[in-house]
Amino acid sequence: MFSKLAAAELKMVPQFSRLVGSCEKLNEIKRKILMVADTDTPLIFFGESGTGKTLAAQIAHELSLRKNKPFVIANMANGNAELFESNLFGNVRGAFTDARDREGLFKKADTGTLFMDEIAELSLDCQAKLLRVIETGLFRPVGSDEEFKCDARLIFATNADLRQMVSKRLFREDLYWRIVDFPIEVPALRERREDFPLLVQNELVEIQKRAARPFSITNEAVQKMRQCEWPGNFRQFKACLRRAAILCRDTGVIDEDAISF
Repeated sequence: MFSKLAAAELKMVPQFSRLVGSCEKLNEIKRKILMVADTDTPLIFFGESGTGKTLAAQIAHELSLRKNKPFVIANMANGNAELFESNLFGNVRGAFTDARDREGLFKKADTGTLFMDEIAELSLDCQAKLLRVIETGLFRPVGSDEEFKCDARLIFATNADLRQMVSKRLFREDLYWRIVDFPIEVPALRERREDFPLLVQNELVEIQKRAARPFSITNEAVQKMRQCEWPGNFRQFKACLRRAAILCRDTGVIDEDAISF
């Protein structure tokens, strides 16, 4: 059913208003989110850094049966193995120097959604510990003898090629098959050039709110932006427009000379 939804029907889903654009690649993401949102199937977003994977994950949560429960973000690129365990599973007082009782992210996400970003950054040792929790639904805080059950829907994201990492033995194959039940590819900004007029206007609205004054942009400036490859995706895109707005604050009109990459 969802796979056949037309663009006009997708626009009727309020949460999708934050996924600005109407290109077919973006509409396909919206359809796939609708397909899987009301299930507990693990979901993983693939895509370059800055393409909007976190936003897509949050929308998937908001469209799920757990929408009124917590949406918790865990960045897997932060910290070593000990910090990984403490961050995700929590710890008890005295587990290590100066340790106090700490509630981990699995506990905070219980009955809700745990979004694990940068999953490819985990060490093999940490991957093994995560795999056990995924398979059993149980976790043990650092320094504790007691296990706790976690009922959280898991969503993952990465900008890495996990298949290639598996072949190089940098990512566990058994974990790979536990998290790729439903993959969604998020396109790079350069693959969405037809959406640029909408994306530019949407960002100008945000700039105008902060500056408390109107801004417009010339067609030539928009066309210049469409020609860029945008290796930094939306982070670079937004920085470009913010910089241009500052350069053109006297006139309020962003021209192509103000656009730099």
